[in-house]
Amino acid sequence: MQITTLGTSHGYNTAGNFYTSTLVETENGSFLIDAGCQADTMMIHAGKDAGKIKAIFITHPHTDHMGGIISTMKDIERKSGKTQKYTVYLPEDLEAAIRAWADAIHVGIPNASFVFYKEGVIYDDGALKVEAIQSHHLKINDEYVSYSFVVETEGKRVLFTGDLSCDAHDFPTVSAEKEFDLCVSESTHFKPHHVAEALGKARFKRIIFNHIWDEWRTPEGEAEWLRGLSNVTCPMEFAREGKTYEI
Repeated sequence: MQITTLGTSHGYNTAGNFYTSTLVETENGSFLIDAGCQADTMMIHAGKDAGKIKAIFITHPHTDHMGGIISTMKDIERKSGKTQKYTVYLPEDLEAAIRAWADAIHVGIPNASFVFYKEGVIYDDGALKVEAIQSHHLKINDEYVSYSFVVETEGKRVLFTGDLSCDAHDFPTVSAEKEFDLCVSESTHFKPHHVAEALGKARFKRIIFNHIWDEWRTPEGEAEWLRGLSNVTCPMEFAREGKTYEI
């Protein structure tokens, strides 16, 4: 299992950092978690084949997490020779809007299907399972439409936090209940002290901080963030664009 952090920025691109997207590669195919703008370009830069993507899982409907959905779907179609069937998993029923925009800009997506998901197991093909856990990052019409994901495949378990609340009170409690080979955690919407207790209790073998706020981008900022989590005993590091991690 390989995980590549394609884009590691927050809601605003910077000179060298791009909107959130993370590629999960397994023996059974590739899966994309979020598709922020430039997701397709960053896959090319990382030497990854979009034509192998079987599913795209969107944590929540913000532009930095799904603004690149059309261009990514276009790449899947083109690089697979329009043979790869793939599914887009959305926390809101946005299929009609996506298809309308694709039609408006003349992008054919004949092999795409869409699933509108809620909390619980949203994908299980016998080789890879994805469970969605509701977070409190984004509320629309009195309902939260943002999620964390637990991904299990090849005997490994990984937690992707997605975006959380500003005090991280919604950090997934499953992190203390089960052992995880890796946690890919956002690091924009809260400070280290907000998440220190949860990370201290979590059963993580390793943590990669993604979706990184500008304050933590410098060596000094990274050091300050990690000092705030001095109670955490597992290895921790900040993600980099195009870096691949073996799990």
